Amino acid sequence: MPLRSPTVNYDQQSALSYNHHASILPICTGLARRITIFLNNEADTPLLKAVQDQTRSSLGVIDAALERYSVDEISLAYHGSQECLVLLILLLCALARLETPLPRALQTVYVASPEALAEVDSFVSESVAAYRLDLTRYALPKKDAFKAYLEERNKVKAIMVGARRSDPHGETLTYFDQTEPGWPAFLRVHPVVDWGHEEISAFIHHFEIPYCSVYSQNMSPGGTFRKSSLAGMDDHDHGYGRQMY
Repeated sequence: MPLRSPTVNYDQQSALSYNHHASILPICTGLARRITIFLNNEADTPLLKAVQDQTRSSLGVIDAALERYSVDEISLAYHGSQECLVLLILLLCALARLETPLPRALQTVYVASPEALAEVDSFVSESVAAYRLDLTRYALPKKDAFKAYLEERNKVKAIMVGARRSDPHGETLTYFDQTEPGWPAFLRVHPVVDWGHEEISAFIHHFEIPYCSVYSQNMSPGGTFRKSSLAGMDDHDHGYGRQMY
């Protein structure tokens, strides 16, 4: 299944040429400019108005996290889903407003499912180049992966996750949740927890963000086909529910 790559008339293309810069600031400022214009303009449809409201809310959550933690103390859980893309774009936008120097790349963790499709891994690799991600990849059970990641990146105290309340086991999620007992200790930050699927899709299409086409089908965020019933998610499902932690 090919990756969907619509014509991009914002900084997605130029992001690829920013790799020689000393920080991710050019990418961040380019995305922030586009989002600022979007928020300042009157929405054409009720759906885009809802996307504007959700965008403002999510940026507020990200800003609150950035007030509490330095950039070195924050990471992003990324596996290429549309929710992850929205969160990634908004995080980069928020970083543009910081007065502190930005790193060369955004530290990111990818816990790959053993059943993940090649298209998913390929898209994640493309994201690394396009958005300058400092990505650490693990093919381990999630608990072991996050334990290893926090040992390697011992400054990280918070990880942003593209979880939504409508996800399986996600009904009790809040913007900020500590990991549960028995899991590596870090703060889970859920800036897009209140977004609906239509709002996620509208954001992606409005900004013409290239996305992995497998997520438009009946796929789990880990790149594997969902079961007919979501009640019995296995250990490698990345549905962002409580079982992730």
